[in-house]
Amino acid sequence: LMAKNEFLPFGTAEGANVLSNQEYEALAARHNGFNSGVAKSKELNKVWRQASLIASAVAQFIVDTDQKDLLDTGDVADIKSRLASAINLIISNGDYVTNPYLKLELLKKIDKADITQQLGNDTGKVVSQNLLTTELGKKASVADANSKLAKDQNGADIPNKDTFIKNLGLPEKFQPIGAYADGKVFRALTGDGASISELSGKYMFALREDGTVVLHDALNLLTPLSSFTSGAGWVKFPDGTIIQQGINIAGQLSYPTTVQFHIPFTSHCKVMACFDSASNKATDCPSFATSPAWNGLTHFYLMSSRTSGGESAGANWIAIGR
Repeated sequence: LMAKNEFLPFGTAEGANVLSNQEYEALAARHNGFNSGVAKSKELNKVWRQASLIASAVAQFIVDTDQKDLLDTGDVADIKSRLASAINLIISNGDYVTNPYLKLELLKKIDKADITQQLGNDTGKVVSQNLLTTELGKKASVADANSKLAKDQNGADIPNKDTFIKNLGLPEKFQPIGAYADGKVFRALTGDGASISELSGKYMFALREDGTVVLHDALNLLTPLSSFTSGAGWVKFPDGTIIQQGINIAGQLSYPTTVQFHIPFTSHCKVMACFDSASNKATDCPSFATSPAWNGLTHFYLMSSRTSGGESAGANWIAIGR
């Protein structure tokens, strides 16, 4: 059976006839007691409940600790003795440091054998003052640390930037093959390079599919405008390509018209033609045929699908060749 506690709480049921905490706090008699008159039951019930709750809790602590009955005999000395024993029992069973033990440990001195003069990983040794001073002396001083690179300078305080970059190995690792631009100067890996003003208008850069850049002589790549020639109805490109165009009346079916080019082609050409009257007044849309005339370089035949006796058809034509 469980040990018995006869010190029971009073007025703990739900809805008990007691003052609320706010009412009890504001009760005038709480400071000086009831001087005269009749005290209300709920006022006294509040006082009795608070006192009985604390008494019951302390009594239950004693019972739970020494596992003995605590009876309401009025023996104050017995209750005090058992309370002290219960507290000591809780302390002795816990991991607590007593005051005498604490003093003893604090007064202990480090044994000389526990002091080491060498660095190591021993967790039971303490470094000597001499070893500590020596090791600290090997570290950089505050002045030395302050003289090193500052983050807010972003590398501006590096004495020799070219040597610094070379030591990082960046040029060898990231420098492209061939000519490249560094923002101010175009450099060739085999020489000192030339300024932008020296290269301007003379060289062109081409980007290969593999990411490398090739330097070309612009004078050999760019064709001057004087190499382009043209006239009425024709233009000739530097590579010899010729484009010609014109408008002529086409011969009727089986009776082609001979058309002369503005300038002769030198080796070959192709001619295409289309109707020149796309309007709401047109009654038909003839097709056209062309074929080389004579040597095919100076003239061509132009014929429409309209038959004889009808109106002749005008054609826009274009010829491309060399």
